[in-house]
Amino acid sequence: MVELDPVVGNTFIAEKGDPVPIDSTYWAGWETKGVYVCPRGIPVHRGEPDDCGWKCKEARAKMGYIYDKKLVARVLQVKTETVLDTRVCLVHPQ
Repeated sequence: MVELDPVVGNTFIAEKGDPVPIDSTYWAGWETKGVYVCPRGIPVHRGEPDDCGWKCKEARAKMGYIYDKKLVARVLQVKTETVLDTRVCLVHPQ
């Protein structure tokens, strides 16, 4: 599970010419992800267990799967858009 914290000061209003103001807020956080490590230490196999050949698979049968932990940044953008339905707007009588 990723815990996200609000990023202060990164909200904006859509630029001039846009039909509707859009507010965006960004939330940032870190996630720990497991990355496969080849049992024979071959760097190009890192993260790709299907790239290992029969020698690696024999070594993996003895040692089991090995995973390193890697920190991954996660960012969530929340957009708030206000849409006015002109069909329900009231016109002030004169």
